[in-house]
Amino acid sequence: MEDEPAEIVVPVLSDIPHRPYIPILIEPVVVPQMNSDLAATTVSDIIINVKDDSANKIKNILATNQVEDLSRFIAKRAILNKCTMYFMYGSYVFQSLGIFVTTVATGYNLPELTWVGIGLNMVSALMIVFEKINVSVSTKFMKDIQAIKAGTYVDEGVLVNDIKKDEDSKK
Repeated sequence: MEDEPAEIVVPVLSDIPHRPYIPILIEPVVVPQMNSDLAATTVSDIIINVKDDSANKIKNILATNQVEDLSRFIAKRAILNKCTMYFMYGSYVFQSLGIFVTTVATGYNLPELTWVGIGLNMVSALMIVFEKINVSVSTKFMKDIQAIKAGTYVDEGVLVNDIKKDEDSKK
């Protein structure tokens, strides 16, 4: 019985639900006394272990972030590609309708209908602009997907606070 280390009782603190800043004692926890192996460890060994644990946690967070970004980029790229196809075919349809309506209106001397044809051509032009914007955004997502695959991805998101600080510093 004399060889066994003595036990130290350490109280565990808990917060009151309606007053989170006032701790109360709930139940004692029995902590065994330090053994000789733990006593031999130095403070620098403990700091190194903490740094290794922190580094592993940081690596896990970054890996999780990359996986989430990858799945989000693939989903957004699929939606953009689908919308791009709609814009592409829609622009062809509206352009053809615009040309047809303008030609018929000019042939029958109907100035109001001519403006409808011109309006259809304007809608077609807007759809082409949206298609080009979607293609450029989809290309950016593809570059990010390739960077994640190559292991060179850096999340370059812009924070609102950084923009405000830049604007304030310019004033």
